[in-house]
Amino acid sequence: MASAYKLFGVYGGTSDAKYYTQLYWYGDTITGTYYRCDLEEQFCGINELDGDISLDGSDIYSANLSVQVDSSKVYYTIVGSVLCYNNTLYKIDMKALRAPRP
Repeated sequence: MASAYKLFGVYGGTSDAKYYTQLYWYGDTITGTYYRCDLEEQFCGINELDGDISLDGSDIYSANLSVQVDSSKVYYTIVGSVLCYNNTLYKIDMKALRAPRP
């Protein structure tokens, strides 16, 4: 998770290394529900690592993402869906390790 100017983000890939996603959004806090209008278009994308799919933020039609802290307060969980103009719905289910506070 990155935070500067109320901009937060995650990136990662699927366990089979087929897809990679990078999502950045604006918010007052890291946790919450975020939609397409909250995404930073310049830094977002979904890519198929060995294929023809290479989507950037402008290719995202709609998004609904929930970011929560797990009960142990070790991870952020990011769950939701991203619908792209290629008429494909991508399901997102990620965990991001929380950075310790200084």
